[in-house]
Amino acid sequence: MNEILTRRSCRAYTLAAVEEDKLAKILEAANYAPSAMNNQDRQFTAIVNRDILTRLNAAVESAVSPEAAERIKGRLGGVFSFFYNAPVLIVTSHFENALEPAADCACALQNIFLEATSLGLGSCWINQLSSLCDEPAVREVLTEAGIPRDQKIFGCAAIGYPATEGKLFKAKASKIVICK
Repeated sequence: MNEILTRRSCRAYTLAAVEEDKLAKILEAANYAPSAMNNQDRQFTAIVNRDILTRLNAAVESAVSPEAAERIKGRLGGVFSFFYNAPVLIVTSHFENALEPAADCACALQNIFLEATSLGLGSCWINQLSSLCDEPAVREVLTEAGIPRDQKIFGCAAIGYPATEGKLFKAKASKIVICK
């Protein structure tokens, strides 16, 4: 329960690399997330190669709307990095014929975020690739990273060591109903 209560979106990371054993645990947590009818029609691609991350970032910057680019730059002091310069970007993708790809990938991303928190790492949900994965320049880099052309991107997780402590900005107040 502690990870659920303390996980916060991290948008500032140190330059420290994520250790391979920690990344393996995070990916194992993703792999053990439930999937519709246990079909497991998804792929987790952990991009740690700095050159690929740099080229993917450039491709995304050229593909997003000017408003989106300015919003992202505004969070980073004028620098564009859709994944907040995290040392790891885990991309969740799915096959086109998957039964419930949104639910399957969302469950896996939640496991990723919670396991990252348990290991002392920060994380943030990254969604730009969902709508941009078929843009030619973006797709070229994704294919090079090992994501087949016939897969769609659902979402991503930026992972790394937090440069600042996460804060709860607003108490959670979702409506809860118990029907007896």
